[in-house]
Amino acid sequence: MTHGQIVTTVATGEEISSIINRVEEQLDGVQRGHAIIALLSLTLVVMYPDITPAQLQNGVKEISQFVCLWLEGVTQEGDTLPKESMN
Repeated sequence: MTHGQIVTTVATGEEISSIINRVEEQLDGVQRGHAIIALLSLTLVVMYPDITPAQLQNGVKEISQFVCLWLEGVTQEGDTLPKESMN
């Protein structure tokens, strides 16, 4: 079932960097894991405003797991990320 939430967006690195800088300022002093959960939650809510709390919790968990797997795949051979750096 499509909710019409998938869109294609184009932005320059400069445009995105400006937003990242603003968000990073707000996250100063926030625990890393909490920041990641909050940002993933925000992404899902922005893309799907009618998301249920259960869907949100499951979505954050699955996206986090995917990111961890992706990070493992991009590390150089023999070079792994410390477990405390992953969600």
